[in-house]
Amino acid sequence: MSKIVKKGFGVKLEITNVGSIKPVASGTFKNDNGETIKYKSSIQFRTTNIEEVEDEELGLKEVETHLEIKIPCEDTKHVKQLNEFLRKMKDSGQVFSMETTLPRQSDSNTYKVVSILNALQFIHELSKDKKSK
Repeated sequence: MSKIVKKGFGVKLEITNVGSIKPVASGTFKNDNGETIKYKSSIQFRTTNIEEVEDEELGLKEVETHLEIKIPCEDTKHVKQLNEFLRKMKDSGQVFSMETTLPRQSDSNTYKVVSILNALQFIHELSKDKKSK
C-alpha cells in the first residue's frame, strides 16, 4: 500500500449507489513475462452513471460509465468486515464520501480508483460520520 508523503490535492467521491461488491483474497499471479506478482486482499465495488445522449441516426440512447473502487485490506479478516459493512450500507441506500487516487481509465467506459484509507480506517471514518449525523 502506498502512503502520501505530501498532499497538494485530493479527490473526494460521493458514492450514491453501490453496485456489485467483490471481495478479493491476497494471492499471486504470473504476468506476461512469467514473473510472479503478489497482491494484497481488498474489496472492490462498482458504481455506474447512466447518461442519456442524442444519436443523430438512432435517437436517444443510454451510455454507462463505470467506476471501480478498490479498498485495500490488511488481511482476510478485514475483507470480511468491510464486505459486511459495505453490504449493509448498500442495502440501506446510504450515500457516503471517500477520498481516492485519481481515476485511471481501464477501458472506454470504465475508470478505476483506489481508496486512500484501508478497510479499518474506512469503516472507522464512515461509522464516525454516521454517529455525528
